[in-house]
Amino acid sequence: WAGSPVVVTGGSKGIGKGTARVFAEAGANVAILARSKDQAQATADEIGRSAIAVSADVTDEASLIAAAREVEAAFGGELPYLVKATSFASVSEEARAAVGDGQKNGQRAPAAAKAASS
Repeated sequence: WAGSPVVVTGGSKGIGKGTARVFAEAGANVAILARSKDQAQATADEIGRSAIAVSADVTDEASLIAAAREVEAAFGGELPYLVKATSFASVSEEARAAVGDGQKNGQRAPAAAKAASS
């Protein structure tokens, strides 16, 4: 996971926050998405330099696409990993494509993150 960008929706609280920490500890660069930029920033500050905070509402297509672009710019390139720690309402295929499918090259989340998000 060293240097891999991981997007965690709902990453400012609960399971999402714990999952973001696990990925950061595994060496990933973590984008914490939450509706509240302040809460996302507080979590990013706790995690440290490998985390960024992004305000996004996963039920709003334009917000989700803008967030994906912000994370791509911050981490330089595509976003191959997505952890959905919030429930998604209906979003377009374009929005889903903007944040990736959560898996790349058959790699899976660290065991603790996978268990936490189940």
